Amino acid sequence: ASAVGFYTSGQFVGLAFLTPLLIWIQEMLSWHWVFIVTGGIGIIWSLIWFKVYQPPRLTKGISKAELDYIRDGGGLVDGDAPVKKE
Repeated sequence: ASAVGFYTSGQFVGLAFLTPLLIWIQEMLSWHWVFIVTGGIGIIWSLIWFKVYQPPRLTKGISKAELDYIRDGGGLVDGDAPVKKE
């Protein structure tokens, strides 16, 4: 629950703090640049995330108890499980 709360509050805090910057970009350059800048930041963030992220099973320093806790909470996806067809 705290991760979801952190993520959700981050959306609104980021919006509150970055709105003046985005308006400034729009006024100085054009509205196109608002999308170019935010999209570029998103692409850079995605590249960093894909480079740094590791699944919990591969993370060093995680105990079996922590891994079981994540698994029991539905936080792990078994990619080898058969797909249920209806």
